Parts: sequence; C-alpha cells; structure tokens
Amino acid sequence: MTISELKEYIYEHEKIEYVLEKIGCHNVKYNEQKEYWSACQPDGDNPQGVNIRNNKYLDYRSFSRGIDYEDGKDLISLVETVKKMSFIESIKYIHKI
Repeated sequence: MTISELKEYIYEHEKIEYVLEKIGCHNVKYNEQKEYWSACQPDGDNPQGVNIRNNKYLDYRSFSRGIDYEDGKDLISLVETVKKMSFIESIKYIHKI
C-alpha cells in the first residue's frame, strides 16, 4: 500500500478519529460545518490544538506548534511528532493500528 493509498484508506474508512485517539490525542471532535477533526495534543489542553482536514490528504495544522495547512504536514507528520518516530516508523505504526 502506498502512502497515498494509506491516507485514502484512513479517510474513506473514517479512521481519522481512531488514529488520533491511538496516538494519545483527546477531546476528539468533528466540525461538520468546516469538515475537519479537532483534538487536544496528548500533552495539551487546547481542544483545537490539532486540526485534521477530513479529506484524502489528511492535512494537519496546529496553532500551538506553529504548523499551518500550507506547510504540507498531514496526519502522518502528526504521528511522527507525537510518537517521536521517523517517517517510515510512523507508516508502520499506522499500518499496525
């Protein structure tokens, strides 16, 4: 499975919330009007600390970490940061969960 296929799988099978919870994010909520998931960072208390767009690209932003959608970060990048893993390790972790 390619990275694009993995991200599409997560999106199409509605697994964004699941991945966020598995990496330790909490207060995970979906904003239906703006079509994104929000959550607290595992070590944070801001319920909007993480935003993941509900699309096949899984774009990610975090105001507290200075990351914007245009920075090219995605759910995989978030897993890398939160779990302190390399890109390849993050992909394997997501496959495993």
